[in-house]
Parts: sequence; structure tokens; C-alpha cells
Amino acid sequence: MSFVAVIVELTYHPLFQPNESMAALEELRSIVMESDISPFEVNHSGLIRAILQYITQPDIVVMGPRDQRLRTFLHVFAGCPVRSALYY
Repeated sequence: MSFVAVIVELTYHPLFQPNESMAALEELRSIVMESDISPFEVNHSGLIRAILQYITQPDIVVMGPRDQRLRTFLHVFAGCPVRSALYY
């Protein structure tokens, strides 16, 4: 399966399920960072649109709380902690 096909599959299925979003984001990060996929392929795969929707949608049951989605995204792509020190 091509990288673009994997990205398209990950983009529209597990990313929007709260219990699978971290694994999907980690796999997307791995593909984008370690493969030679072009910016054109990333753009046309729908990845950018799906990630934008993932991090900007308000709290809904299907996707989980927006705050948690932002923390998960920042954890995977920027190495930030999943939980804030404010919660301890």
C-alpha cells in the first residue's frame, strides 16, 4: 500500500475516534517524517484538512474534548506532555 493510501485511510477513520487518535497521529507522524512523501501528496491526501478539522472542532462526543485532542496533537508532533501541570 502506498504512503498516500495509508495517510488517506488514517486521516478519515481512526483520527476521529478518541481511543485511537494518538496511535493514528503517531503513525501519520512516522510516515510524514520518515518517508519521502511530497508536499503535493500530503496536501492532496486530505491530511491537512483532516488535521485542521481534528484540532479545531468543538467538543463533541464522537471526537472527544477539544482540549484533549490539542494535547494529543502537541504530544505527538511537538513532544509536549499529554497532561498539563495544572491538573496535578
